[in-house]
Amino acid sequence: MANIGLHMGHDKIGIDVDQYGPKHGLDAIRALEEQAGVKFPPTLRLTSRGGKFEDSGGKLIYRLKPEHQHLAWPGTVGLDTEILQFHHRYAMTYPSRNPMSGFSRVRWYRNNDELVRAPEIPHADECAFLSDELVAAITGLKPQEIVLSAEMTSDDIEVFLNNRPEPEGEPCSIMRRALDKAVDDLAGGHEAMRDGLFHLVALASESHRGIRTVLDEYRRAWFVEVTREVEGGGFAHATSMDSDPMRAYGRALNGGVKRVVGEHGETSNVPCSCGAPSSRPRFVVFSARDLAEPVPPMEWLVEDVWPLNSFGPMGGEKKTLKTYNLLSLSVAVASGEPFFGRFKVSAPGPVLYLVGEGGRIPFQRRLQRVAEAYEVDLAGLPFGATFDTAALDSDELRDVLARQLDHLQPALVVIDPLYAFHPAGVEATNLYERGRMLAAVSGAVADQSALIIADHFNKTGSRQLDLDSIAQAGMAQWADSWILQRHHKPPELATGTYRLAVEFGSRQWGGARYSVDWFVPNPGEDLATAAPITWQVEPLAEGDDPAGVGARGETPISRAKQRVLDVLADQPFELTKNEVVKLAGGNAGTVRDAIAHLIEWREVEVKKVARPDASGRSVSRDRLGPAEKPGVIRPRRGGAP
Repeated sequence: MANIGLHMGHDKIGIDVDQYGPKHGLDAIRALEEQAGVKFPPTLRLTSRGGKFEDSGGKLIYRLKPEHQHLAWPGTVGLDTEILQFHHRYAMTYPSRNPMSGFSRVRWYRNNDELVRAPEIPHADECAFLSDELVAAITGLKPQEIVLSAEMTSDDIEVFLNNRPEPEGEPCSIMRRALDKAVDDLAGGHEAMRDGLFHLVALASESHRGIRTVLDEYRRAWFVEVTREVEGGGFAHATSMDSDPMRAYGRALNGGVKRVVGEHGETSNVPCSCGAPSSRPRFVVFSARDLAEPVPPMEWLVEDVWPLNSFGPMGGEKKTLKTYNLLSLSVAVASGEPFFGRFKVSAPGPVLYLVGEGGRIPFQRRLQRVAEAYEVDLAGLPFGATFDTAALDSDELRDVLARQLDHLQPALVVIDPLYAFHPAGVEATNLYERGRMLAAVSGAVADQSALIIADHFNKTGSRQLDLDSIAQAGMAQWADSWILQRHHKPPELATGTYRLAVEFGSRQWGGARYSVDWFVPNPGEDLATAAPITWQVEPLAEGDDPAGVGARGETPISRAKQRVLDVLADQPFELTKNEVVKLAGGNAGTVRDAIAHLIEWREVEVKKVARPDASGRSVSRDRLGPAEKPGVIRPRRGGAP
């Protein structure tokens, strides 16, 4: 069966609305109309499902004014909708039969719902213009950054591609990895095909090797995908020659694409064995005017813990549960659950964990217990782990990172611990060699993922939470962000109780310290019957020295905080700060620090409340009381032993 595909010119777009069965694209159309303040005008519609637009949807074809013909249009306006445009998709047109709807004939409708009787075919001028308001709502009036050519025949494309000089040889490693990911994504349909194609085009424009070979393989994979039969009959995707990657590639290159940016694929800055130059020129001098331009604000991966795409160490004393803390952070990032129930995950995403010690079974046991503590389905998380080791400066490890950055696209990469991946030829005490080694591995993931490398403290060094406490040279100088931890008091191994002082810090935002108490009961032989892991997190106040804890793991300021809370529980919002200091007793300065700490962390609130003074007059003053939503996070399950 041969069907006809209607290609959109620069002066037209199609709004494909799926409104049948479980699909409700009309909801997205109505939401956009409400945003724009105007309705989509009636126009020519194509559909094989018959009926009114409100009941069955279809492809609404609109004309574009000249000033709107080179804007950057998204691929969709919402759920169950797509935008057909010059470089993306086509509309099956009369008299074709659609295999996706039982081979019903595609028909034209005027004004959305008036059937055009055969053999008449409506004129393109009958398409309504899309209003300025709707164009602005859909595009944001952003100009497209991809230059597209005029129409080309298939023969034109072949001549163009055959005359285009290509670097000799098989596809380079970066081009091959990009192809693998593009093929994996093809189940996403036309938009996924386009995104993969644009990324391959970008790599070719940088002179990465093998575009013709890669394109031939991508083309074959696409036709396998679109001819895949699905349950219930029909094929996975409707297609035509206009959806052929070869045609789209020729059109894009003929239009002069030198780079492809934005959501459809960033160009690569990764060095490649094929010798392709980096897309970013080196040692470009930026003027003072350039440097005075506004810069975007810092973004968080996990708020108040780790900035987006930052890099640095997790360092700690022996048996301070470094791996448990890293697994807790990893599960939070992968699931989107707040880290420790307190810290918001602002940019959840996949996690890649490179495990260098202990082996798979112990790691798996810990990971399962942490996921259980977060009450998430581990099997459904975007999380991957490897259990082989290689030197950080080796081609093998760099290739693993590059491949997984393309395939898994992690938001966080963890290397645990450093010594298992440390190159044999780099001395731990050589600041300069280690600095280059660490800079190379963080550069391999730069601007694509956060990176945390687990390390340990000096055995004989300072007990303070300080980057200089980390054992090996270069770590403090390299770190952009860090997590440091030590014991409040010796761990109680028999009960699985670990009381830690933890610092989250960064050159980008400063830092903060917390008391993190872990309760990790021994699971014995059966995880199913083991007591669950719990934790308790509380901020450490200024001067709360983790090395100076009392017999029960308490500090003077933590004891003062409890006395303050006891006073306020008895007399909520009746006392001023000075009155609370007197009633709490002890060192007045310590109590004031405790109050400031409790207010900062929203465990205590300050309100203007009127109370009678000694003369009986009503006086409004700042008075303290317990917060309605205290900031301290208690164990998620059970309680602390």
